[in-house]
Amino acid sequence: MRILSWNCRGLGNLPTERALIKLIHSKVPDVVFVSETRLYAAEAQRRRRLGGMSNVFPVGCAGNGKSRGGGLCMWWRHDLELEIINSSLNHIMCTILHPDTQLPMTLIGVYGFPDNRRKRDTWNLIRGLLGGSARPCLVIGDFNDLVSPTDKLGGDPPDYGHLQWVTQMCSSCDLHEVDFSGYRFTWSNKQEEPNNIQERIDFALTNSAWDALWASTFVSHMQKHRSDHSPLLLTCDTYRRRKELARKRMFRFEEMWLREGRECEEVVSENWCQEGATVMEKLALVSGALDGWGKEKFGDLPQKISYQQAILQNLQWQQQTEQVILSMQGAEKELDALLEQEEIWWGQRSRASWLAHGDRNTRQWKEVYR
Repeated sequence: MRILSWNCRGLGNLPTERALIKLIHSKVPDVVFVSETRLYAAEAQRRRRLGGMSNVFPVGCAGNGKSRGGGLCMWWRHDLELEIINSSLNHIMCTILHPDTQLPMTLIGVYGFPDNRRKRDTWNLIRGLLGGSARPCLVIGDFNDLVSPTDKLGGDPPDYGHLQWVTQMCSSCDLHEVDFSGYRFTWSNKQEEPNNIQERIDFALTNSAWDALWASTFVSHMQKHRSDHSPLLLTCDTYRRRKELARKRMFRFEEMWLREGRECEEVVSENWCQEGATVMEKLALVSGALDGWGKEKFGDLPQKISYQQAILQNLQWQQQTEQVILSMQGAEKELDALLEQEEIWWGQRSRASWLAHGDRNTRQWKEVYR
């Protein structure tokens, strides 16, 4: 099972939507929890199939116009047994059935109170939601708080008395941090040195029952893009998930190749008509040739996007000088342009699909790329 969590800092603009869709397509999560959508509930409902997800539960934002704030949204796939229990401006709580054992698990997506005077309210909310339950539980999101003095870089030192209270609160709820990989700090004020401040305020907590149910749970910190927060990808590794991901790496015939019908036909014909080759060998030759021809003809957008994401992530690890921040801004603009190009590519693919199969596939594409 995979869970994606991201404070997107506003989902009402197309570049941020593209960034979220790319995350969903590339990471294949079962559940997506997004905070600070700055969308009303009806606006979020209209994005119910964002990235191909089948179900959505929104919590509308507060305020109007440019003063909009908050807003939560949870998407999940059609084959996942998930039931929403309750919600507020600061959380969405649900029950999920384990895919193998069918045991109920608790998932809480959290958006911590941003006001420094209300940081303890976040933890009191979590304790009240758990209520001493022995059920396997995961809490993930933007807590707007630290759990360790090493989770802050720059600015005033953390409040050690408050951190001790947080540790005691987690212990009383049988909660502990999930190990993570990637750059430590998930939030940055994006200012240059010496005013740069970075913190790890996005993380995941599990209890002992969750650890007993899953052999491996870990979090990956991904590169920041369209937000000052890093997306989190929590993975509970199972054989079923590995099998699903392996299937997604299989060769796929791209219908947009039909736009170059004669050239495509020549590639197939040239590699199929190999004397002495078996059917399986011919299939391997054709698929390999088509894959290479398609990349040369239409460009390898996924590879370009991955390369640009790697550049952006590398810059986030560096000391935040004026030059590094300018380079990050340039890398983000380049990544936005590539994602827009990918969306156009999908639009062309949708048209080819419509020509081959009618309007049904076009409607499906529109639900993915709204």
